[in-house]
Amino acid sequence: MVSRFARFRYLVFLPYAILLVGTWVGGYFLNTVAARAVVVDSSTGDPVSGVPVAFGRRRTATDAQGRYELLDLPRGARIDVLPNTAYSDQNVTVDVTRVELAPSTLTVTVIQRNVLPETPLKSAEARQDDKLLASGTDAGTIVIAPYPVVGSKVLICAPDYRSEVIEARGTQLTVGLVLGGTGCPPLPTPSPSPSPSASPAASPSPSAAPTPSPSGSP
Repeated sequence: MVSRFARFRYLVFLPYAILLVGTWVGGYFLNTVAARAVVVDSSTGDPVSGVPVAFGRRRTATDAQGRYELLDLPRGARIDVLPNTAYSDQNVTVDVTRVELAPSTLTVTVIQRNVLPETPLKSAEARQDDKLLASGTDAGTIVIAPYPVVGSKVLICAPDYRSEVIEARGTQLTVGLVLGGTGCPPLPTPSPSPSPSASPAASPSPSAAPTPSPSGSP
């Protein structure tokens, strides 16, 4: 049977225990935060889904609306937003609510329009002004890297097809070309580098004739 003194002794330590637990719990909640943000394409403003987000070994991914959530992170921590190769990585603080990913590559799928079934178009090219940006594969895919200036115009062309002009936004575009055009405009021919002209060999100067020494008088 616990004596009255023992019960009183427990009551003396009870406020200290409550203070200790309250300090620990309060400190935990005051020093942890939740990271909640939306990840968008900086060139279009559209949400990007399926982007891995990590804090150390803790990982999640953005949902269909481009949103992610990581709970109970240290205040002031930084998290990694790790998209695929079409975007550049980002390292952001936990209090960021909007993460804009800059596209690093633009993939254009070129198909034959007005032809059923629509099939990939080989030998397509991406041009900007008089510069060839990239050539397409047999699967009709053109990968443009580095990324053009956002909003700039890019010409998509192929032999015997009508060309189309697209605007550089997003990471993936599909372009249909119609047969019956003039194809790709000719690229400027690089001017040949001048060949160094051989300088003519200098002709040797004639040696001066020796001056006869005067003969002494007998």
